[in-house]
Amino acid sequence: MPRSGAIDRIFMDEWDWRTLVLLALVYGLWGYLVLGAHALPQWIIMLLLAPLLTLFSSLQHELLHGHPFRRRIFNDMLGSVPFGVIVPYLRFRDTHLEHHRDTQLCDPYDDPESWYQMRSDWEKRGRFSKRLSTSTIRSPAGC
Repeated sequence: MPRSGAIDRIFMDEWDWRTLVLLALVYGLWGYLVLGAHALPQWIIMLLLAPLLTLFSSLQHELLHGHPFRRRIFNDMLGSVPFGVIVPYLRFRDTHLEHHRDTQLCDPYDDPESWYQMRSDWEKRGRFSKRLSTSTIRSPAGC
């Protein structure tokens, strides 16, 4: 089926409707949990919150990279709903996109999203701290 020019002007690619469906499901489930919390056992609410917030964070990542809409303002409106309230969406968007423009991507000192560490920093850590850590030792030269 040929695509219309209007669809190409609105969406980044032909599969972006899936992002909208997932966003609608997240918003709907969030609304149900908020408005119907009095009728649900607390353990069900807690059980649903972790995957819901994880999915929303993943969707925010898609939004800040320009999906589903070509116009940033529409993606920003969808991503700015403060479900997680850890980092405001617009701040996350700006720092994350800066992270991708950085020539030192994954540099342990200069990349704001890097979890990598210099070997000298790693060696200073205690055994317990090293075991708990998910960090990986990398040189600043590359990921």
